[in-house]
Amino acid sequence: MRKLAKRMCSAVLAAGLVCGCILPASAAEAEEEPRILQYETAEPVSSVVVDTEYADVVIQPGQTDRITVESAADAKGEYSYDCTVADGVLKVNVEGIEGEEFRDYIQIGPFRFLNQYGSILKNTITVTLPSKLYDSIRVKVGHDNIRMRDVQSQTAWLTTEYGDIVLSGAQPQKLTLESKYGDVVFDQAAVTQCEGTTKYGDVTGTIAGSQSSYSTSTAVEYGDSNLRAQIGDGVHALAFNMEHGDIDVDFTA
Repeated sequence: MRKLAKRMCSAVLAAGLVCGCILPASAAEAEEEPRILQYETAEPVSSVVVDTEYADVVIQPGQTDRITVESAADAKGEYSYDCTVADGVLKVNVEGIEGEEFRDYIQIGPFRFLNQYGSILKNTITVTLPSKLYDSIRVKVGHDNIRMRDVQSQTAWLTTEYGDIVLSGAQPQKLTLESKYGDVVFDQAAVTQCEGTTKYGDVTGTIAGSQSSYSTSTAVEYGDSNLRAQIGDGVHALAFNMEHGDIDVDFTA
């Protein structure tokens, strides 16, 4: 389905984060490569909270017992970073402050009018965690995408306004998804209970397990769905509430 809104910012993938700082744009104005920043800790963490506005977020497992939070910021952007661990909770907050200015004009006869004005901010935050079962993963993104891959958690809450949510091999037991203008994509994800809400996005992909084991509830106002309401065999449950989108979900068994 074609989205009815386009994001004003996109993301560039790489690495790094600095705790509690503002990155000046002037240091790299002549460069086109993203700047690499990194935060690292060996403190034990049971929950993760990430809050960004203009940045893609990737949550993934690592090969060590250390946590890294990496950021790849566009050379022309300016961001504020804050990364802390307290009471077993890793909190990552990234605020986009200033980006590359753009102006878009339209021509009507002999007259030229300003159509769009804003700034472009490009960043990717990658959180790499030790492989274990986490109590909760919470990610809130304003304008970009969320990707959670191969991470296990008892609960996961992922929300974005204009971006997509992609779950690749992730295993959250109780999952809540919210995307207003973006899509939700399951890529061999394993969930026990899932509630998903979109307004102008689709829900697609493959969920690990058998469809017969899920109780299914779908509400699609202006779209199509290949899932029908059913009572499953066990504790598994899927519930999708959509307005202008389609549901096309398959199962591995």
